[in-house]
Amino acid sequence: MKYFGICIVLFSFFCCNPSVLENKKISERNYGKIDDSDLKFKFGDIILFEDTNIKAVVIDIIKEDNKIFYGISFMMNDNIFGRRIPDGFEGNCVDLIDILYVEDNYLTNKKIKAIKQENLNFKKIGIGAYGYINNYEEILSDYKKGIEIRKLEQTPCTNLTELKPIYEQYFDINQFK
Repeated sequence: MKYFGICIVLFSFFCCNPSVLENKKISERNYGKIDDSDLKFKFGDIILFEDTNIKAVVIDIIKEDNKIFYGISFMMNDNIFGRRIPDGFEGNCVDLIDILYVEDNYLTNKKIKAIKQENLNFKKIGIGAYGYINNYEEILSDYKKGIEIRKLEQTPCTNLTELKPIYEQYFDINQFK
């Protein structure tokens, strides 16, 4: 009976601990789990910001506080902004996509249109970095910064001692189909 009581206390701690629940929420992505049939943009849509010719792909869609946010990854030609980072200490790498979340109202009020649909395999997609965009200037700034950092020489996955590593790079969209 004593062990049963200890098990209940431990189970309650791990299952009801708010930080565990918050971390689980952060790591979960919708990847096609939200019904996007009534939304302006769908999973896998390539969108074009018409006045700048910036392209992005819709990677994720989340709903927070009754607002829809599109997780987009900028593109250069048919390449997605991402990063290759170390996975363990044996020189293995993992390819991840960088995402910026934009509120639905912002995208529907601007000159943005879907130009193509890609059939992405969401089981192949992992998030490398993410943030939220609040205005048009941030879109331009993040896009330009993303291009500039991808011009630098990338740090190899085997070099774990680099103080300011550069992991950002482009990935062909076909890698995620």
